Amino acid sequence: MDATEVSKLKKLTFIIHAFPYNKNVGGICALHYLAHELVSLNKGGVYLTTGFTNSRWNGIGIDRDLPFFLEGDQSFFSRYYRWLTALKKYVIFATFRRKITRLQERIFPDLLWRHFDKNRTVVVYAEVVRGNPLNATHVVRWIMNTPGVCGGDGIYDLSDHIFQYHPWYPVNEKYKVRGLLTAIDLDHQLKTYQNKNLPERKGGAYLVRKGRDKKHNQHPADFVHADPLLEKMNDEEAADFFNSIETFISYDDMTFISVQSALCGCNSIIIPGEGDRSEENLKKVNRIKGVAYGFDDKEWVQSTAYTLRPQFEAINVENLSTIKGFYDYCENNIPGSEVTQG
Repeated sequence: MDATEVSKLKKLTFIIHAFPYNKNVGGICALHYLAHELVSLNKGGVYLTTGFTNSRWNGIGIDRDLPFFLEGDQSFFSRYYRWLTALKKYVIFATFRRKITRLQERIFPDLLWRHFDKNRTVVVYAEVVRGNPLNATHVVRWIMNTPGVCGGDGIYDLSDHIFQYHPWYPVNEKYKVRGLLTAIDLDHQLKTYQNKNLPERKGGAYLVRKGRDKKHNQHPADFVHADPLLEKMNDEEAADFFNSIETFISYDDMTFISVQSALCGCNSIIIPGEGDRSEENLKKVNRIKGVAYGFDDKEWVQSTAYTLRPQFEAINVENLSTIKGFYDYCENNIPGSEVTQG
């Protein structure tokens, strides 16, 4: 068996370019949960470029200051990298710390590819990442938002493998979209966010988040500002909160929190925006059962609320199938002709 055949027998490695886990940032949650699901499909070999991960999910974190693969490596660049990490602990000035971090970011890819087989590794970038910072051979671009809204420029290499979180997130027509890839831990969400049918609910709350550019005048004056509260709550505490109020208004029309509140029995209302985020377009592209789009959508809520949970149980199955489809695509199309020749 020659080197090419041996290489083809090796499993792919997945490295997901991710920020530290933050339950309040949907895109970060999606990246970390994708790693969790890929572990079960790939039986290992899935890494996140941060040491701060969700303890409930699988995936090996790579501490960027002290990556595990430097252990025992006595090369000049490894020793230099470790020295920079040690130096950062004693640096007072933030500008100097940033310079050290930028130095490490330049060195990190070379160290990474000494440990991993570059020709059998898939690197996944969210749309917010510009360029190819890890200098990967096989790049997946995961479009989870409109490029430019949270970062990124929508410019990719023609050889990149592009997947969309949802069809409404735009991709320049010169790039070929390979499929959908949707990752959200709906099993946990559906088990945690449930209507406890408590006898007394009182008042309501409003959420701003990505709706910060809208006029925040659609909620009663006595409604609680939920942003700072939910940032500090875990899922169980948030479910208790939603079970204690009657109405939840969200100026952010893209957050899953509207669904969480509806699952807990709230009157969940999304405040539409303009253009692509108008009420008409939101209803056309992503209308959620049991959730109102504006204040004149009560009939829709009343007629569909009972189907909200079954809808998301079905969506969970669909989402998991997109992850399996993504995994199969990578297995069948990467590295292809770029496998190291013997």
